[in-house]
Amino acid sequence: MTIENPDVRNFTPQTNYTFYHYDINGKISGPLDHDDQTSAKELLTKNNVAFAMKMEVRSGGHSGVFYYCPFYRQKLLDPAGIDANKRKECEFLKTPQLIFDLYINFLVTKKQTHLIHAERMLVDV
Repeated sequence: MTIENPDVRNFTPQTNYTFYHYDINGKISGPLDHDDQTSAKELLTKNNVAFAMKMEVRSGGHSGVFYYCPFYRQKLLDPAGIDANKRKECEFLKTPQLIFDLYINFLVTKKQTHLIHAERMLVDV
């Protein structure tokens, strides 16, 4: 006996994703609630609005927070630097919270020391 069109969602807890994105000045926008993680990320990156993202995941009784920063050529993207026009080719990679916070501080203050410190922390991980 085979089961036609089994609906697995009845047996697995629903996973909800909440995205917060930060603009070029470090201002937070959101939340963007979504059921599908990849389509929400694509939505934010294709619209070119996100310079950093925070994702909260809730599944059943568990939850977690993940942080994403834009990288171009394996380095954090400097939106005012030489690679500023490469924004569409950058990829968002998961980073620790400390590096994310340093990058947000860089976006807010525009001080290169925060960006350099974040890049050095990446190497030190």
